[in-house]
Amino acid sequence: MLFAGALAWRLDFLSRLGASVAGGSLIEDALSYWSWSGFLRTHGLLGTNAFFLGPLYPYVLAGLRAIVGDSIPRVLTAQAVWGSLAVLLLADAARRLTRPWIGLL
Repeated sequence: MLFAGALAWRLDFLSRLGASVAGGSLIEDALSYWSWSGFLRTHGLLGTNAFFLGPLYPYVLAGLRAIVGDSIPRVLTAQAVWGSLAVLLLADAARRLTRPWIGLL
């Protein structure tokens, strides 16, 4: 139930984002990471320069793009599923460390 609620919230946000002017466009950091992940996919996973941003996300994004394709909405949907799973794991951790009702809260 918690996963479904978190996923519905995220998918609703993505549908509203897609209907806005910002839907389907990338700016600033998002464009940088998208380009970097595309570079990794075409030129291999080993870089030649020093990292100026955290390197883990472009590698994860390159793998995700290899799985779901180069569609921005598909990548965002996959990330919404991951985020919903994170909510579920966080609630379970809170339940295990404290009391069951705190995890539900």
